[in-house]
Amino acid sequence: MSGITCKGFMPILEHPPNQSFPGRKEAIHKLAKKLELPLKKVSFVQENLFVIARDNGREIQFIQEWGKIGRFFEVQKVKTKDGNPIGLATAKVGWNIRNDGWQELAQVMEHSFAHWDWQKNQVRTFWDKVGDKLQFERWQYLYRLLKTQLIALLNFDFYYR
Repeated sequence: MSGITCKGFMPILEHPPNQSFPGRKEAIHKLAKKLELPLKKVSFVQENLFVIARDNGREIQFIQEWGKIGRFFEVQKVKTKDGNPIGLATAKVGWNIRNDGWQELAQVMEHSFAHWDWQKNQVRTFWDKVGDKLQFERWQYLYRLLKTQLIALLNFDFYYR
C-alpha cells in the first residue's frame, strides 16, 4: 500500500500550535496556495515515528517536497517541527495517511535501543572536547543557514514572494 503510516494525524489547521504560534497559520496558507493544495485535504502528521512505502518513485518526490517545504518555513522564519512539512509533502504527492498497522510499528519503539539515553551514555573523547572549544556546532549551524539561503535564492519566487 502506498502512502504514509503514522501514530496520529489531524487536519493541519486544527493542530493547536498551528493556531497559536505567530505566523505559522499564515505561512501554511501561503504555502498551500503556492503548492496548489486545498487545506481541507492536508493533515498534520505526528512525526515521532512514521513509515513511507516504496511507490514507483513518489517516495523520492515526497522526500524532495519535504525538504523544499521545510526550507520554506525556515526561510520565512517560522518555527515548526516536521509534522507540518510531512503533512504538506504527503498531500503534494497525493498519498493517503493511515494509522492501520500502527501497533506493529509501536513495538519497535519498545525496543531497548529506542530508549537509549545518548546524552547520558556518551563517552567524550579528547577530539570531542577540542571540537567543543572551537565551537564546531556553531559553525555548522551557520554553514547550514547560509546554504539554505543560497538554495532559496535559486528559486526566489517560491521562497520569497
